[in-house]
Amino acid sequence: MNEREQLLADVAYQYYVEEKTQAEIARQHQTSRGTIQRWLNDAKNEGIVKITIDYPTAVYANLANELADVFGLKKAHIANKVNPSLTHCLGSKCAEVLRDELSANLKVGIGWGSFYKALVDRMSYYAPYDAFNTTFVPLLGWIGDKPADYQVSETCRKMAEICNGAWLPFHLPLVVEKALTKQYLMADAYVKGILDAWKEVDLALVGIGNSRPHLSPTFAQLLTPGDLEEIYNS
Repeated sequence: MNEREQLLADVAYQYYVEEKTQAEIARQHQTSRGTIQRWLNDAKNEGIVKITIDYPTAVYANLANELADVFGLKKAHIANKVNPSLTHCLGSKCAEVLRDELSANLKVGIGWGSFYKALVDRMSYYAPYDAFNTTFVPLLGWIGDKPADYQVSETCRKMAEICNGAWLPFHLPLVVEKALTKQYLMADAYVKGILDAWKEVDLALVGIGNSRPHLSPTFAQLLTPGDLEEIYNS
């Protein structure tokens, strides 16, 4: 811990544990209250301060058991929507579940969903994970209209970094215009290597969307009207 981190930790301890006011801490450090407030924010943003809120779980546990029974699942988890952003809540809950599900030397398939950014952020908060030498495998190619941070391969890279694992890059486009292009790509040794890795996946992490009768705009724009009609009618 360097000198600055020590200062942030000391100020945070005074505020959160000793319950001193920001004005009292400011006088002790001969600075302004605004500076103390900034230091406290920095301590949280840099992971020196980690705040955990324990919500009652009995109701959610009962509901999870009912869901598992109704749908024939081995286990279900309920995300408590404490944040206005549903994707943030899903990502946080998923990171929590992965603490128990991930272990060393797995192959983990990673799909795509709007919750993944929140998932990776929360995994950094919960780190370290007991998943040494686990390989993260992208289950989708490159999505044309999304920035790098939202691409599946980039998600795999970040999760591998957090877990001290490995990842497989897959930067080919998710959808191509012509069937012949797909045929040539599927015959490529690089693509075959990814497809072989899919067969060895121990755990797959995918989003299934919601119950609304429409496809995500990200994928809808990649399909023809005939394709969309077939999906909606299936």
